[in-house]
Amino acid sequence: MELRVHATTTATGGIPVVAIAATPFDHRSWEAVARQLTRAPLFVLSGPVKPTAETTMDAHVDGIIHTLDSLGIQKAVIAGSGLMGETVLQFAASRPDRVAGLVVAGATGEAATLDDRSRWLEATIATMGAVDDAVVYDTIRTLVNRATSAHTRSNSAIVNLLNEWIRTCDPREVSWVLRTQSSRLDVIDALSGLRIPTTVLRGEDDAGTTREGALRLVDALCTVLHDVPQAASLIHFENPGRFAQGINAILPFVG
Repeated sequence: MELRVHATTTATGGIPVVAIAATPFDHRSWEAVARQLTRAPLFVLSGPVKPTAETTMDAHVDGIIHTLDSLGIQKAVIAGSGLMGETVLQFAASRPDRVAGLVVAGATGEAATLDDRSRWLEATIATMGAVDDAVVYDTIRTLVNRATSAHTRSNSAIVNLLNEWIRTCDPREVSWVLRTQSSRLDVIDALSGLRIPTTVLRGEDDAGTTREGALRLVDALCTVLHDVPQAASLIHFENPGRFAQGINAILPFVG
């Protein structure tokens, strides 16, 4: 199984950066980050070209591997925010040989809880049915601190863009990605053995990622935590300059 691939920059040379798009949003959420990367090309992977019956984290990891193979990429800096930040950590724990560096935001590397699974099931059901204004508003309010619009565009433009992504997404893709998260394991112990350049960010208004969990992650990866004010879990969209800075900071050290 392969994932959809989007090349978002013309930069050449160096080890590429591979970002995992956060469903139900798409590769366009990474365009502002791509414009600020000059040392490496950026590829964005979104949902599967054809969702399969297997909806496990292992299936998502295998999809990333097969897609990297199809692109001829042996090693990459892997980046993600929110749930896709968790996917990035699961990937690093499973296949550290394919990871040159990590940049994650809104992730802790912890296992999915029963409450998590219930929320994702509800989100899947809502997505598979008619998406109403309340669902869209709650999604935006939970994932993005709209006070950060100064970093990107106006409040109304952010809301309109997120509305578009949510309303035009493929429900099967959203369902598949959310279900893969349900089998997520705690990978802190596996990550603690890695010695790779890493940037970990956490939005100060991120209700889903505790600071304690983020600190546990940075201790395992022997790095530091970068707190981002006026941001929630989608820092690459809320403050693309800060996320790009996190990528650029480790590029000289990857190999």
